[in-house]
Amino acid sequence: MIGAGPAGAATALFAARRGHRVVILDKESFPRDKPCGEGLMPNGLGTLRALDVAGLTREAPPLNGIQFGLPHAPPAVVAFPEHGGERSGLGIRRLDFDARLVSALDREPRIRFHPRTEVRAVSYAPTGGPTVVTSDGELRAGRVVIADGLRSSLRHRLGWTVGPRPPHRYGIVAHWQVDGPLDPWVRITFADGLEVYEGPVAGRQRMVALLCYQARMREFGGRLEARYREIVEAIRPGLRHAERVGPVYAVGPFWYRASTVAAHGVFLVGDAAGFTDPITGEGIAAGLRQARAVVDALDSPTPERVYREAHRRLTKDPRRVASLLLRLSRTPALVARGIRSHERAPQTLSTLLGIGFGYWGFNRITPREWIRLFTGR
Repeated sequence: MIGAGPAGAATALFAARRGHRVVILDKESFPRDKPCGEGLMPNGLGTLRALDVAGLTREAPPLNGIQFGLPHAPPAVVAFPEHGGERSGLGIRRLDFDARLVSALDREPRIRFHPRTEVRAVSYAPTGGPTVVTSDGELRAGRVVIADGLRSSLRHRLGWTVGPRPPHRYGIVAHWQVDGPLDPWVRITFADGLEVYEGPVAGRQRMVALLCYQARMREFGGRLEARYREIVEAIRPGLRHAERVGPVYAVGPFWYRASTVAAHGVFLVGDAAGFTDPITGEGIAAGLRQARAVVDALDSPTPERVYREAHRRLTKDPRRVASLLLRLSRTPALVARGIRSHERAPQTLSTLLGIGFGYWGFNRITPREWIRLFTGR
């Protein structure tokens, strides 16, 4: 197992509890912080509970849905759809999540965790298992699962990377300490070529990210923190009296694919297996669900084929929803049209979120609703 972030750690824990012996390697020290959407959508809660990570669900604030709109205007409110008894997500602080997952790794007797160990290559031969080349030597394994993130160097060395595809999108992320009552909504405010995306996390903080296209990234050259603050406070005036805590991170571009997610005993999970855009907030839930799917596949006579099919089922519709939302939000005029559509048929966007969560298919939306969604009429 390569990578000890949420997808990698979850894979290791599920595999060990299924009876597999696991070696997990990561070049970083833990706990560590990194840019992340930090929203666990409702479809990931069942997998999180199966991990049984102590205390996390008690401390993470709820997410009721999304409020979206234009600056200085009333937002449209889209509640998460109810499905299987789940209706709320969780605002999970990535630093806390990583720390709790690593603690769980250390407690599991079938797992050997090696932080500060760089993996330099993964190779496979026609016979025998894959070979992992690390900074401390070589390892042979029956199976290798790679979860080294969006810009996976190992996926690239295997020749499996596709992308990034333009138009390139980037994120700039930081946290703000907020006084007052908990705001349990993800808020997305759209401007020209940019969104402010924010939501609550533990410790009475709000994660605030700017998601933007490449043209606007030029504004941040040489003044990342200052320009980030200017934009956040201009678009979200309620944060002017909040204190920013911790560093400001930049990440991207986002759109990556893998030509395959499983071959020759090597498997990709999480962002390493492909990522569309943070606009849906699906990253953590997707990684956890893929972790469970790859472990389920390991017990199959044809694990690579079974996982490829499972990964396709898990990601096909969410990718389509992300692409659709990006198209509908590309300009303020399109956002205004979406708000008008929501006012006339408030269930449509909630249904679209449910499609992205894997609850049902696109046939849940009627032709009339599609016309209204794109025209605002």
